Amino acid sequence: MHKTGSTSIQRALHGLENSSIRYLSLGEPNHSKTFLAAYNQKSSEKRLEGKQKLLSILSRSKLGRDGVVEEIDADDRDVIISGEGLSRHFDRDAVGALFEDLQPRFDRFSIVAYIREPRSHIVSIAQQILRSSPKSLESAVQTLEYRRYFLPWMEIFGQDNVKLIPFNRMHLKNGDVVCDYFYRVGLDYEGMSARFMNASPTAETVILCNRFTRQIAQLRPFSAERLRLSAYLRTLKTSQVKFGRHKFALGSQLLDDRVLESADHLSWLEPFIGDPFAEYSPSDDCMFVESDAHMERLGASLEKQFKIWWQEEISYKERSARYGFAIGRQFRG
Repeated sequence: MHKTGSTSIQRALHGLENSSIRYLSLGEPNHSKTFLAAYNQKSSEKRLEGKQKLLSILSRSKLGRDGVVEEIDADDRDVIISGEGLSRHFDRDAVGALFEDLQPRFDRFSIVAYIREPRSHIVSIAQQILRSSPKSLESAVQTLEYRRYFLPWMEIFGQDNVKLIPFNRMHLKNGDVVCDYFYRVGLDYEGMSARFMNASPTAETVILCNRFTRQIAQLRPFSAERLRLSAYLRTLKTSQVKFGRHKFALGSQLLDDRVLESADHLSWLEPFIGDPFAEYSPSDDCMFVESDAHMERLGASLEKQFKIWWQEEISYKERSARYGFAIGRQFRG
């Protein structure tokens, strides 16, 4: 699932092959977008709106369902597929269609999903959504629907073939998710480690990315303010110099509400993984966001601080490059 070291796993697997197994070569290390486009088209159009339209995904990868099958049929070795999006965004019809393509070609399946501690998972998903979209805090803090995520895979591929693994060092081979995955699929895991873990953005960055994205959506193309905000946004997402120092966290009431709404799904999950998670405990350097109104107030204050930081910490050369990128992006579409 998302936020469980999937990027590390995929980058370690990318290009891997031996005499009996290979990582499916689909261009990108993460197979999520290609498989969503190929098998779950209705859902992918809806869920990827604002990031990449379905046709652009297909155009870039040059793969639809037939292309995926052709790649699988390239030789008779076992294949590995990895995409965290397949857990949350693959509907039952898509799982069934994938099984139709795989079942005649393979005599065994092993499906592995890592599950993060629920409260931490809710916070991480909210952080990811807010950083990359104009969504409100309330809509970004989502209920966990484990039954919906995994029951179709269990019913179609067989419950014994689906392993749900706690994302907890105590339950991972050598305490490392990459080692653990390699071990579970029968690959040499010695010397492997999660070297490519994504660094979480600061709370200040998350709040301002969301704020600037919402503001940009209200402005006409090529307006001076839109270009300025686009340059700010690009800097927040890509600059080596980080703005802010706090970790992102949710207010206890908002988080408790979502956990309560997820209670049935958490009960469904428990028989498969037990209760292996340490109690969620935010660190002292967290910035807690309580509500949309609270995030708006924080954003207004942080925006003033950011503009000073932009002038003092970001070089003139980098600021100019960010403006150039923003102009080029608007010309492209």
